[in-house]
Amino acid sequence: MQNEPQLTSVELEIEAAFGGLQPAKSFIDRDKLMFQAGQRSIHNRTWMWPITTALLTLALVFSLTLRTRPQPTERIQMTTDISNPSSQSIRQSEFSYLKIRNKVFTKGIDALPVQEQSSPANNEPLPTIMNELKFEDS
Repeated sequence: MQNEPQLTSVELEIEAAFGGLQPAKSFIDRDKLMFQAGQRSIHNRTWMWPITTALLTLALVFSLTLRTRPQPTERIQMTTDISNPSSQSIRQSEFSYLKIRNKVFTKGIDALPVQEQSSPANNEPLPTIMNELKFEDS
């Protein structure tokens, strides 16, 4: 470069001395060193996963053995009496629901009847879906 200062005679001698030096042959094989370092890093951690697994297994077994059992509770079971007419109406309505559902599944939404609005002057009660649907075996 143009702006570099000129070297003195002592500096030129040092430059020539350094230029004549040859690097010494290394006794360390870099590739072999890296390979051995990788091997040793694996051997140092092989104990970690088995010990961690064993500790977690012990913790699971310990927590399962100390787990509190649920206390028996009183169960109330509702039954319907066939001789009771109110329970029969419930059964009929459930059966009717299933019939309506199956008819809608097979014939589509058009199987449901359309309810017309009754005028306030008309005192007749609105018909229910149960009265409107007449199921026939097809």
